[in-house]
Amino acid sequence: MNFKMQLPEGVRDYIGQEAYVKRQAEAQLREQFRLSGYEEMEPPAFEYAAVFESEVGNLRQENMVRFFDSDGRMLTLRPDFTLPCARIVSARAAQFSLPARVFYIGNAYGLEHNAGHQKREYTQAGAELMGAGGTRSDAEILMLAAQAMESLGLKEYVLDIGHVGFFFALLEQAGLSEVQAEQLRSLLDEKNAGEAKEYLEQLGVDEALAQQFLLLTDAYGSVEKVLRQAKEGFASAGCRKPLEELQAICSMLDSCGLKEHVSLDLGLLMNMDYYTGVVFRGMAPGVGSPLLSGGRYDKVFEQFERPMPATGFAMGIERAMAALAAIHAWPCMPKAQIATGAEDGAMGFALAFAKKKRLEGIGVLTSDCQTQEELRRFAEEHGIMQIAFFNQSGQSIQEEEPWKR
Repeated sequence: MNFKMQLPEGVRDYIGQEAYVKRQAEAQLREQFRLSGYEEMEPPAFEYAAVFESEVGNLRQENMVRFFDSDGRMLTLRPDFTLPCARIVSARAAQFSLPARVFYIGNAYGLEHNAGHQKREYTQAGAELMGAGGTRSDAEILMLAAQAMESLGLKEYVLDIGHVGFFFALLEQAGLSEVQAEQLRSLLDEKNAGEAKEYLEQLGVDEALAQQFLLLTDAYGSVEKVLRQAKEGFASAGCRKPLEELQAICSMLDSCGLKEHVSLDLGLLMNMDYYTGVVFRGMAPGVGSPLLSGGRYDKVFEQFERPMPATGFAMGIERAMAALAAIHAWPCMPKAQIATGAEDGAMGFALAFAKKKRLEGIGVLTSDCQTQEELRRFAEEHGIMQIAFFNQSGQSIQEEEPWKR
């Protein structure tokens, strides 16, 4: 097999219209983040592996791309942007007044499974609010996530919001080991109530407490419904704080006009070694996986010896493109408006004309056509509505819809 013509598994090319849509999405998100007062960061593509010693989101160590430098030190291609951004804010503390509002757009690397496909390179756009705790900052980052989806032209989206605090509060009473807690978390996150019930019985968890764990698999839907379920179903005093936080956040989002886009899911239990409070994901019709996900991760900065609260989210650009395709909302790539050609020895006039028009913001496609008839056919093939043909005297003949002549 000639590998020069093949791509490794998990990566892909972007050309033409698809590349245009991708760049447009990135540009729209960049503008939205800047309008919200967030400063762009661009960390290197690889860093020392120590930066990513803990799992990043749901990407495990074995799925990261690692290699060694010339001195034998292990490096890792960034699987995520949050930890590099946290490193920068920690290492350059004097440059940032807290809270630090930062964003990024770029490629990340690792083994990610999406709808049965493996991806090793994927583009992320995200924002981080570092150094701010409390429900106000949670609401700010959630509103920014909503604005990010809206800025792309996605109108029928949903923000699913949860809080890992309920699960942690119940774990304190259950006395489970880390391995047992992770197994239970996985079952609850998958809404697998049957196996979760059997597992809780196997562990000997008190029946009343087990029922509260199982409530997490059913407590999803409208804000009013889930908050009512939480008030009635959770007896633990430790569940009071996450409940109050969700109530406050939902109230603020309602004030922003986002009520119809918000739902609650108390069984949304993403990586519990990473997230510490509110967690969320953004969903849109036509795409089976979340477009974006995020939440509060107050313990991450401890590894950089500068503890501080933080929250943020990351959006998958390719998934956002799929969501736009599902509603037939891809922006059309602009075409040239004028095609130029010239007689032998007159090409300089055509090039000067093209330069002038491009400076005016008008797209011009130059050709090698040396007759008007050739140029008419060229314009028709490329869907261009106007031609400008130059003779040796520098005079131009311009025609609209030339193929109709």
